[in-house]
Amino acid sequence: MKVKHTKWFLQLSFVLVVLTLGGIYLLYSKIHKNDVHTYQAVLAHNNTEEFSEFLYENRDKFVHLSIVLSESMKQDVIKGMDQDGRIIFHAPRSNTDKTLTKYLIRLPDDGRRDFSFDQTSGKLEGYFKTYKRKDSDGCVLINLVPINPAWLPKVDGIVKQG
Repeated sequence: MKVKHTKWFLQLSFVLVVLTLGGIYLLYSKIHKNDVHTYQAVLAHNNTEEFSEFLYENRDKFVHLSIVLSESMKQDVIKGMDQDGRIIFHAPRSNTDKTLTKYLIRLPDDGRRDFSFDQTSGKLEGYFKTYKRKDSDGCVLINLVPINPAWLPKVDGIVKQG
């Protein structure tokens, strides 16, 4: 009889542990689901792999970028919008990987810019929502949609940053 009670108690304990761990995970993921991660760096024209990986890891999320573009990327941005209303800057991922990465900043139809760009220093700063990379003609495309900070997820009135 003692063995039956012990076995039943162990099974119940196991179920409670699994349920508790699952609940903790769900609570943690709900709390941190809307974290806004920040990336700050000076980008070199031939080494944007870390930047691309950051954007890929945070795809479909909000990010805060504070980056200084290389001279060639800065010139791409200064050219302005293309016919589809995008600002595009590009760079090879690294010295060894010559795959071209195009960063597409999608602007709204009214041309509003919810980010800042200093033409002298090449500093680009703002909040963006990132979208999946898509391969097209050997290029990697990373879409960035500028987000007005007032629209970001907030906790107690403070934008969370990780």
